[in-house]
Amino acid sequence: MISLRLKTWALAFAALSLAACDDDDDKTVPHAPTTDTDTTTISSTTIEANRFVSDVMEEYYYWNSELPNLDYTKQSNTTAYFYNLLSSKDRFSFITDDAEGYFSEEEGNYTSFGWTYTLSLVSSGSDQVVAIITQVFDNTPAAAAGARRGDVIYTINGTQMNTSNYKSLIALTSNVTFGGTHAAEEISYTMTAAEISVSPIAKTATFTLDNGQLAGYLLYNDYKDPFLDDLKAVFDDFKSKGVSEMILDLRYNHGGSITSEIALSSALAPEDVVKAHDPMMYYDFNKTLQALYPDYYARQNTAEYFVDDIANLNLSRLVVLCGGETYSAAEATIWDLKPFMDVVTIGSTTGGKNTMMYVLSPSDFTYSQTGKPYYSTTINNWLIFPIVAVYMNANYEAFDTTDGDGMDPDFEVNELSGLMTSGLYDLGDPKERLLMSALEYLNTGSVTTNKALAADAPRTVTTSLAEKPKLLYKKHKVNQ
Repeated sequence: MISLRLKTWALAFAALSLAACDDDDDKTVPHAPTTDTDTTTISSTTIEANRFVSDVMEEYYYWNSELPNLDYTKQSNTTAYFYNLLSSKDRFSFITDDAEGYFSEEEGNYTSFGWTYTLSLVSSGSDQVVAIITQVFDNTPAAAAGARRGDVIYTINGTQMNTSNYKSLIALTSNVTFGGTHAAEEISYTMTAAEISVSPIAKTATFTLDNGQLAGYLLYNDYKDPFLDDLKAVFDDFKSKGVSEMILDLRYNHGGSITSEIALSSALAPEDVVKAHDPMMYYDFNKTLQALYPDYYARQNTAEYFVDDIANLNLSRLVVLCGGETYSAAEATIWDLKPFMDVVTIGSTTGGKNTMMYVLSPSDFTYSQTGKPYYSTTINNWLIFPIVAVYMNANYEAFDTTDGDGMDPDFEVNELSGLMTSGLYDLGDPKERLLMSALEYLNTGSVTTNKALAADAPRTVTTSLAEKPKLLYKKHKVNQ
């Protein structure tokens, strides 16, 4: 019998530097090429890593009934082997051989310029790529260089980006010169990426509404457990100030910890629901797990519950700012709260990840009788993040992702309106397009939608190429 100590994750992390990205035409994860390895001499370490992949996928993978028949002892490339096992329905499962680097990022530590961006084609049918800077973090190389939200980067080291070269250009990190425009102004700055630490709580503010009530604003970029105390402090502050309306900005949130998602949802939900510790979400695992371990994996046994260890605002409605980079735990927050309160979304259609992952390490597997490792310790640099479940709200409902995206907004508003002519207002500024729309809704009950704003929307920016997120997580132990 093997003892497996699972760390459960669902949803992803935000891109904080111009790192390698993948076309949306591909799966969300970086795919390795299919290789013919029958004539290759394969090391015992590679075979052991392949065995780890095979064991995880056969038991935990949500689509394990669709796995192709590939002999793991004949695969010379573990990464390629993993991606060749994935279902055509799967856009998010991934693998890494840099476990240390991954967990460092989960602590908020990055080697980065200190900005986030969206990659786009300049027009339909064009191969020219631009990077639109969406956030610049304080005390980073980007901030020191004078980069601003709304900068449009056309060239890197003097070379214009296109669909053939942009991946190699944005991977550069040392003494890199970026050229472009900010509204009608030409810009240029040179930077070297540095070690930075970034909190997912990017900005908080309060706004007095026309009726005298106070609205809180939180720009939340990742669901990261190391910052859970900081999140609780935010809601302690909102509650002490008498916040009675809330604007939650998840437009760049790729997801993260289920534990943090439960805490955030518990701060926002009606007080009676939280005090009753009602179920807020369920999971649907594969039939293998449900049959082997019905006491744990059967759908009715997989509830996550509201908690009362965070200040609760006792809201009856919530305004969420969202978009194509809103994924997983961020989408789950919207979806899980809908059965309990009025959740109004403003922005664009969400990314579409209604699934949960486990993060699995070879070190999680031991012989239950002795506690000794099941795999060789030489493969502990590997981590696998397979889709293991679909998450559902308290009504056992999952939102539809068959079109490759997620939930449509209640009010469609283009946050890039005005980009090419006047730039973009800073996040948290009441004149910033999405925040302005949220305040308009709270004051009037309606929003001036994208149709009316189309005149100053950036017509040249049409197709996102930005890398999508990969997971959301929760930590617990399961003995098998």
